[in-house]
Amino acid sequence: MMNTGLTINAAANTIEMTKEFARKAKYFGTDEYKLLQDARKDYPTFSVATRKTVSKESYKGLTINYMYNYIKKHPQTLTLEDGNEVKALEVFTEIAGLDENGKKMTNVETAFYGEIRAWFLDIYPEVKNKKDNIKKLLTAKKKQAEAKEDKVVNMKQAM
Repeated sequence: MMNTGLTINAAANTIEMTKEFARKAKYFGTDEYKLLQDARKDYPTFSVATRKTVSKESYKGLTINYMYNYIKKHPQTLTLEDGNEVKALEVFTEIAGLDENGKKMTNVETAFYGEIRAWFLDIYPEVKNKKDNIKKLLTAKKKQAEAKEDKVVNMKQAM
């Protein structure tokens, strides 16, 4: 089965396409343009929509080493359920299997990365907020670059 990036959704009466397919289909004469026109002829009452992708959270750069250094620079004292207080760095080194210098110890049972990340973001939510702001900035820059690319393609086609 060939994946074209174009899907007929009979339940919703729509012709759905991926963002990449839509970007290519807007240029007359491309294969994607022809596929979209064929689908529109076959389903004249259907509306055309770009499929929304649901992306999972990604934390590029949020490594164990980054978290360790961040906690060292932003120390906190945590109160445990039994009322005892403990430093966040002590908890982190324990669950991540690090020694007092931040080096990975061998033959030590540790928590999974996802569990460590969840704990870290729970204690330091500002890191997640900072990541979201950076993500928005990078998305805006990517859109600007795509707009420039489209402009160049249009200029080349006009020649």
